Amino acid sequence: MSRLIPIENLVFMDIETMGLGNQPITLIGMGRIQNNTFTLEQFFARDIDEEASMIYAFESKMQPNDFFVTFNGEYFDIPYIKNRSRFHGLRSTIKQPNFDALFFQDEYGRVYQIVNYKQLKTRVSNRS
Repeated sequence: MSRLIPIENLVFMDIETMGLGNQPITLIGMGRIQNNTFTLEQFFARDIDEEASMIYAFESKMQPNDFFVTFNGEYFDIPYIKNRSRFHGLRSTIKQPNFDALFFQDEYGRVYQIVNYKQLKTRVSNRS
């Protein structure tokens, strides 16, 4: 992937929530590789009243050329953030493309749905 996208533009992202549905987000984690160093930044809401400012702070760190790397982010994390933004009357600025490791393609073009990190690790290690 880094041959197509500069490694500095990869943003590894995950969220934690208080439950499914329309429950508040409590944490957004965002990792970047800069100068060959992985840096993790966490946006944490100490209580539900801080959720809107946490989402705003996270989105304000995003750059137009950033590219998300997630696990089920396409169908959970990104839509969840956008939904919670709407809930708070914020206009989500997330437009970045996303590589979702939930769907992993092998060298023959077969797409596998990976349901956990152990399966992803097995698929990757079997390719070598």
